[in-house]
Amino acid sequence: GGLGFHVHSREGLPSGLPNELASSRYSPWFRTLRSSHSSQIDVLLEKYDEASPTCGAGKHVIASPAFIVPVYDILNVHHLITELILPLFRTIVTTYGAFRNDTLIFLEVGHEEQAPSLQQLLKLMASADLPLQMLAQITKRPVGSAASLEQGSLGTAFGRTMDASQKRLCFRDLHLGLNLEGTLSAFALRTKLLDPASPDGLEATRWQQLVRDHIAPLPVAPQDGGMSVPLPVGILFVKRLQTRKFKNFNELKGIARDVAKYTTTKVLASTTTTSTALEGTHASESRRTESDDGEEAATGVNTTAVIFPTDWKGWVNEVVMERLPFSQQIDQLRKSTVLVAMLGQGAFNAAFMRPGSSLVLAVPEKLNDDKFMFANIAVASGLHAFLLESGSQFEYGDSSDNEKAMLMKEARNAKDVWVDPVRFKPTLHLSVNYASACDFQPCESPPAAHAHLWPEVEEYWTSAEKQMAADQKHAQVQKKARTVQKRAEEEDARKRDLEDQMDKARARVAELEKALEAMATLPRTSFAQAGLQHVEL
Repeated sequence: GGLGFHVHSREGLPSGLPNELASSRYSPWFRTLRSSHSSQIDVLLEKYDEASPTCGAGKHVIASPAFIVPVYDILNVHHLITELILPLFRTIVTTYGAFRNDTLIFLEVGHEEQAPSLQQLLKLMASADLPLQMLAQITKRPVGSAASLEQGSLGTAFGRTMDASQKRLCFRDLHLGLNLEGTLSAFALRTKLLDPASPDGLEATRWQQLVRDHIAPLPVAPQDGGMSVPLPVGILFVKRLQTRKFKNFNELKGIARDVAKYTTTKVLASTTTTSTALEGTHASESRRTESDDGEEAATGVNTTAVIFPTDWKGWVNEVVMERLPFSQQIDQLRKSTVLVAMLGQGAFNAAFMRPGSSLVLAVPEKLNDDKFMFANIAVASGLHAFLLESGSQFEYGDSSDNEKAMLMKEARNAKDVWVDPVRFKPTLHLSVNYASACDFQPCESPPAAHAHLWPEVEEYWTSAEKQMAADQKHAQVQKKARTVQKRAEEEDARKRDLEDQMDKARARVAELEKALEAMATLPRTSFAQAGLQHVEL
């Protein structure tokens, strides 16, 4: 049953048409599991001829490229991009030499709640502020379901109504499934950390950034040649609603606030500040380099002026992505310098951040195998990925595939996950350092995006903690000196005020004495006329 496809083949007609609708790793959840699209044997053996009755004498020919594609979840931004948009974009560009937006797309959705209402969801593609609207950047045609193709309900997609006699179509260019090769969805790139300099890494990075620039372009940086005010450090936590929530969220958020405050203080203290008419802070920027231990050292002064607003300071915020329109999600992500997320869909949002930013990825101990996928997506997007793993790594040992699957399912469905604050603090500090590496000078070669593991963080923290202690001690000395200076200034002010009061008193006494002398020289008749009695003293 179902629609039979008549496909042009230059290498001879196959005896059966392979169908890749069930090739996804989510195939057990698909509504339909076809091994092939059925078609009459005489049609398969017939020579492709668009003028033949089979093709309706040319009236039933689909000339535009058509794709029948499986995807598990079209409302989940991770599944939507990695399993559909990214490989589809790559296939279009590599097949036709450039992007074209006239493709026909028919989806087979595996999510049990979305599948029955797929057509209604697809109608929201152009109007609702949802991740689904990214499909409108891939094709100007309405997107249909695979079921509508089978049933011949193609009026919307093809611009005409088809009756039962027209259910045999000839496709000049039909794609069944998508080739994931060269993208981060490829299996080989989901089982190890990405090396951005390797051929696979270069290819995956190229397509990841091309598709991002196509569906959600980055804002154009000013080309005035001068230095602009850098974004203050912004640490954004992605909160989950159902599973894998941060168990000690308040503790982690407190650490993040301390890091943001420390960074703000350090940045403003490392510049020469003066008052300006703009009620901001005028800073001459120090050119800085990174020493062997990861600490920055001033190497000179750039006289280019930067005006820091009076409210320029680091911030910490939290967001539930599902509660924001998609455009606001993008805006929040691009204002942030560091994204803190539990392993899952929230971590994928790092793909929309500004290159050079950082992702702190919390990895539950039984989900170590999934960490590569999200870390690689961040790295391929030009971000630094910091893997925040628990100190005790869980080993599956001799567990069978079924046992391993059950343990991973249990970990994915865990209500809360505790994150080690002892590891979180240094990891967050280093992620902020990398994210702000080029904020105060033009970077000819910013730090290359890559994944950062605990040994690197631990080595950095050994020296950084000493430097922070020295900075804190220096700050305390400066604070004490400022306190002493303030008291001295207050004492001087009191002395000056007392002297001013004494000077005013002396002046008043002098005025009175002068008035008395003048009165003493007046004749007695003047007093009598004034009704006063002259008294000899």
